[in-house]
Amino acid sequence: MPVPSWLGDPETTPQLAKNLYFTTSRDPAFEIPPYWKAIGGFDHGKTNPTAFLLARVDTEGTIYLVSEYYQPMLGPHEHLTNLRTIPGFEQASPILADPSIFYRSQAQSDGGFKAIADIYWEAGLEQLVEAPATAEIAGMERLLEHWRDLDNN
Repeated sequence: MPVPSWLGDPETTPQLAKNLYFTTSRDPAFEIPPYWKAIGGFDHGKTNPTAFLLARVDTEGTIYLVSEYYQPMLGPHEHLTNLRTIPGFEQASPILADPSIFYRSQAQSDGGFKAIADIYWEAGLEQLVEAPATAEIAGMERLLEHWRDLDNN
């Protein structure tokens, strides 16, 4: 599977979902090397909880989901404060977000409109980018389905 252009240079960026093989390691002795690429997936929620997944990509293209965040009923500043406590969050780039947060649909007191993404950018989350609206999202859905209920499978 070729590397999508939004993830980086195909000559230096590992391939995604190599062989679509999944395993679980909860061995506390296993350490993620600091040079593995950190990327994130983000979905801001108003009605539903806000979610974030932190992944590391090794030099062979294997993706390791290493942290998750799932929190309802907070605003962007509160979420960002919580997200910054996740080890590796600040290094994640890009952080791919649901395209809906990039629409200027939030009414402001001055009569204008802002996107939710603008609020995160203003608070310092510069690595937030719009996720592509392509078939690659189906691959992410497969990843998420794998992680849905690990404790009971």
